[in-house]
Amino acid sequence: MHYTAFDVETHLTAPAEQIPRLVCGAFSTVDRGDELYDRRGTVDRLHAALLDESTVIGGHFVAFDMAVMSRAHESLMPMIVDAYEADRIVCTSIRE
Repeated sequence: MHYTAFDVETHLTAPAEQIPRLVCGAFSTVDRGDELYDRRGTVDRLHAALLDESTVIGGHFVAFDMAVMSRAHESLMPMIVDAYEADRIVCTSIRE
């Protein structure tokens, strides 16, 4: 398994917008080190990580990050659900 730490930065939330718009994202792996991407790059990088069935994606309150990503690009939603079902997305807050 390959482990990837993942986090997003967003616009501010609002009462009518609980899942804010994506600004950028960060990934960190042993192989590639730390990576920072703009909005489009974050979508592409997460897409690649979700396609790789040997990759486990982790983050603190990662469900929020995945909601932001599904809003950023709706085609990611089925892949995110599949990764959750395969235990390939883990929350460090829950594991703590």
